[in-house]
Amino acid sequence: MIWSAVTSTRNTLYDKGYLKTYKSTLPVISVGNLTVGGNGKTPLAIYLCKTLSRLGFRPVTLMRGYKGKLKGPVLVTDAHTSFDVGEEAKLIAREANCSVVISRERAAGAKLIEKECIGDLIVLDDGMQHRALQRDIDLVTVFTGSVKSKKEFLQAKVLPFGRFREGRDVGLKRAHAIIFSDRKPSLTEEIDQEIKKLLPESLITFKSQLLPRMVRSINKDQNLLEPQACFAFCGLANPEGFFASMAAFGFEVKLKKQFSDHHNYNKKEVEALRKEAKGLPLVCTTKDAVKLVELGIHDIYELVTDMHVNPEDQFLELLFSKIRN
Repeated sequence: MIWSAVTSTRNTLYDKGYLKTYKSTLPVISVGNLTVGGNGKTPLAIYLCKTLSRLGFRPVTLMRGYKGKLKGPVLVTDAHTSFDVGEEAKLIAREANCSVVISRERAAGAKLIEKECIGDLIVLDDGMQHRALQRDIDLVTVFTGSVKSKKEFLQAKVLPFGRFREGRDVGLKRAHAIIFSDRKPSLTEEIDQEIKKLLPESLITFKSQLLPRMVRSINKDQNLLEPQACFAFCGLANPEGFFASMAAFGFEVKLKKQFSDHHNYNKKEVEALRKEAKGLPLVCTTKDAVKLVELGIHDIYELVTDMHVNPEDQFLELLFSKIRN
């Protein structure tokens, strides 16, 4: 009740204009979520940057830089490490090949992007609850890769007894579209219908999938790993999706190990993994690979995935309609 009261009051103060917001001169696309933990938010930000770049835009990802020591605003460069700006900032820059700005105060980050002409469009990462920067479109991504995650969405318990950062219905009213993320279509039709009944009529729904593309050496060379027995490990909020993707791609996950989300690896841990693997190739996620490369490790492989949003034509049409306005 206390958590709900605090978040509700904060939202009301923004809605009434008592808390100030900054309107950027550039279009702002917010990618956020309503719950803590993995929801496919970062893959969606990467997908947006890749897609918008292909269509002629110069997107810039603006994010907090979670777990990084720098407060910003600062443009992420190759000289920065994940300890400086957070592994997600390095991951987006690495995989989307776009500019990334980190700033605890996103309005200050937006002003830096404008002043330095870094890009012509802002993708605001994890922006749903960060309302100090106005956005042209709010995209909410929700993980629905298990019956458990669906039931959590239906129950809508806020912190600390649930996973919701704010009241579900209040948050959904601010959103323009909701993207249900999954690594494979596994949702039951009965629960699907229950969820649809809860959504505002104005909310447009999409589904996204993370599909495996290849398993390559983490130094991004052309050394690919063909499907075989392996030892898979990761530091994710929803690790089972990664293991399921490996299996779906034809790999036999003989051994697996999960670390906490945003885990900071060290060389001693990696050496222990090698011994435990007993000759099996080690495979991690691209998120884990960012930190491992910084340790000077190159004999590990990463699963590279591509996100697909369906139906894509309607999704892009929605984006462009908001950007043009």
